Amino acid sequence: MKKLLCAWIALALLLSAACGLGESLFVDNRETDKIYPERLNLRAQPAKNGAILGLYYTGTEVNVLAVENEEYDKVEVGGMTGYMASSYLIPREEATARYGENSGFGDGRAAEIDLTGMWMTSVPLRETTDDTSTALATLDSNSKVGLLGILDAWAYIWAETDDGRKLGYVPLDVLTDVGNLKVSIISSGKTDKKTILYDAPTAKAKEIMRLSNGTACFTLFGRKEGEWRRVRVGGVSGWIKYTQTGNLYALGDQMRSVVPYYPLLMQTKSDTLLYQQKDDAASRYMTLGQGMYVELLAESDVGIDAPIGFPNGYSTTESKVFETIDAFAKGATEADILINIGWLRSGRYAELEDELKRFVAAAGGKVTKVILENYYLTDEQKREGVRIVKRAGADFVKTSTGFAAAGATLDDVRLMVQEAGDSLQVKASGGIRTREFAEQLLDIGATRLGASNPHLLMV
Repeated sequence: MKKLLCAWIALALLLSAACGLGESLFVDNRETDKIYPERLNLRAQPAKNGAILGLYYTGTEVNVLAVENEEYDKVEVGGMTGYMASSYLIPREEATARYGENSGFGDGRAAEIDLTGMWMTSVPLRETTDDTSTALATLDSNSKVGLLGILDAWAYIWAETDDGRKLGYVPLDVLTDVGNLKVSIISSGKTDKKTILYDAPTAKAKEIMRLSNGTACFTLFGRKEGEWRRVRVGGVSGWIKYTQTGNLYALGDQMRSVVPYYPLLMQTKSDTLLYQQKDDAASRYMTLGQGMYVELLAESDVGIDAPIGFPNGYSTTESKVFETIDAFAKGATEADILINIGWLRSGRYAELEDELKRFVAAAGGKVTKVILENYYLTDEQKREGVRIVKRAGADFVKTSTGFAAAGATLDDVRLMVQEAGDSLQVKASGGIRTREFAEQLLDIGATRLGASNPHLLMV
């Protein structure tokens, strides 16, 4: 009798669990005492220490596949499968009762495609977090989209297309979350005091820049650590300390149209002198012709890196030397030269070394970087290239330009670091699209990274 009773209890529990399978539930991690809603982890295992596959906002619809245990449900969301804490998943009726008819549940958070400063007019909606994956649709700034979650440097969104609503991925830096990304202005509370932007949420972190009162910024996706807020100023992201008196004042969405997401692009009305300092008597870099476009960089320490001999490296040594001298005369702070790959591949080492020595001399003590373009070289040619760069006296040897079919690899960076020793630094560039890969490159000895998605290193 006891065994029969246990069987009936087990069956009842199984049936009750099965009732929820296949139904749609909605993420609900919205805490009313918070300025911004929190996001819910999608984990690889049904436990608190399970690897995080993605973060999903309140309102995201998920499909329950199984009741894994008392704390976690196995779910599918946007083609991904994982586990979510069941206590944060609620049915539509409960969401409506809790937040009202206009809560936006099931639709994702309102978002906008913002291509300001991107030098592009459209962006593909990708099937996966890979910029070579299938393009499901082409989106522009007029596209209606919603933010469902964030995966590394990618935003998981829905988008209304000519073929109906589609789910996919776009680079995070082209997306503005209307509900969570607020335009604010810096105010230190004192006319002569500036607000420091740090690269981490601690006063011991590296100082990125100092922000004057009135500087416009964006608070990024509600990210905060105690008294610290994550903000973007122009194209630079970092942390500022937010005190009770406040050094951030929201301007409201009406400012969105006049305060751009990226550095403000301006056009010269006439021939304009560019000075080294804010002084008419200061040295002049160059004359900007009428109609030239310039970006306001505020008080950042942004430098100018000049490419020499791009994109193939086959121009003459004399022309490369002239390019270098001319670039630094016009305000460049660093220069990257692409080697004559044919010389390295055919063993013309003396000619290559002479060219690089002349390049370093032309730089006059400024930072110099030499690109090998490893994709076209054997391992032994890479080693010989590093040795030549070291003898030439350059500051960095670099993996790639980004024009070849492949960029930096872990094996290449290990090889270059081993050969470079202590007198030559290694810069990895090309194909660095995830924070994980970036950190791996730094761990094995790269001291600089070249990434087309720079926010990977900041967010």
